[in-house]
Amino acid sequence: MITRREALETILSNAERAGWAGADPYDGLHSLVGRLAIPFGPPARLAVTHAVLRSGRIRAIVHPSPSVNPKGLALFLGAVANSRATLGEEQAHALSKSLVAALRECAASTDDGLGWGYPFPWQSRWFWAPAGTPNVVVTATAGWHLLAAADAFGSVEARAMAEAAGRFLTTGLRWTPAGGGRIAVSYTPRDSTRIINVSGLVARVLARLGDRVRAEGLAEFITCAQEPSGGWPYAQDVRGRWQDSFHTGFLLESLLCLRALGIVVPQETFRRGFAAYRRFFAADGGARLYPSDSSSYDAHSAAQGMATYAALAMTKGGALLADEEPLERAELIADWALRRLWIPEDGYFAYRITNSVRDERLYLRWVQAWMAWGLSVTDAAMVAGDASRRTACAADRPASGVVDRVEVA
Repeated sequence: MITRREALETILSNAERAGWAGADPYDGLHSLVGRLAIPFGPPARLAVTHAVLRSGRIRAIVHPSPSVNPKGLALFLGAVANSRATLGEEQAHALSKSLVAALRECAASTDDGLGWGYPFPWQSRWFWAPAGTPNVVVTATAGWHLLAAADAFGSVEARAMAEAAGRFLTTGLRWTPAGGGRIAVSYTPRDSTRIINVSGLVARVLARLGDRVRAEGLAEFITCAQEPSGGWPYAQDVRGRWQDSFHTGFLLESLLCLRALGIVVPQETFRRGFAAYRRFFAADGGARLYPSDSSSYDAHSAAQGMATYAALAMTKGGALLADEEPLERAELIADWALRRLWIPEDGYFAYRITNSVRDERLYLRWVQAWMAWGLSVTDAAMVAGDASRRTACAADRPASGVVDRVEVA
């Protein structure tokens, strides 16, 4: 079986060779058929998008154009920042510069800073977003990983871009009070939605940039939206009551980041949240999209599972928040993905497994970029855990006239 590091290196190499461009599950409108459907409004747009999403045969006929997705660029950038030891400083630094430049090229400059959106037009249940419309998810993801690159490589440009992303998040979107000091933020400048997982993505960026007031208000909104089952719906209105694996993972990872940045998040929120999150994973690490034994196994859910449990492993007292060993869980999910989703002859991860049939469509942002990030953060957690254990062992040794050399990874 291929190793995590070999898979990561293969994904990065293939993506760079393709100019960071590829297909996306939701790019159906980025095609001739899609352009013809757009004037007919939301029903026609959704019909084309979901037909291309669900059917490989229809996708082959409609043939959406490959595109460079800023969210994919950001995830690859985060993976590179995590993997300097694996890739080597020279290669990692070169890849980082290339990805930062690509993010700069596709950024939307506004009066409020820098924003990023999807490179294809798309229709949600709530609003319409033409191609390139800056949105909260892509901008927050870009800002977070630009900060990681700034820290890892000393990139002044990456930090400036992250700060510009922070300005867009605070002044370029619609913020609404949610009662009791809680606040919510819209998905784009064009809507007034209160989608729960985006609050976590924004909160961690703003907390890292020093805006504690907004970060705390968003954290309160998230914790109050948690359901008795321990999970969170996608949104609080009737059109968004479902729960899925990767959005739940987004929230838990974001809350862990907020906790590390000094924002108070009740321990009970984590205990209930991780108890609910476990429902999405099989005993062998298989990552399901929904909390049902009949649900599809999903690469995006596996990648976020690695990232969430790795973040928990790097949290002080993390195992107590989930009543399990988080690094073992992250590795279990990674090993399952390498066994069941990796396509060795082509060098990429499959999209899903449904009813024992593997869907091998190649999606760059939705699968490969996410898997690169998940694999990189799992390895980073392993290195951090090894260093912590070695340091602890050294501290526990009795003082003597002989000092053993302790190498910290």
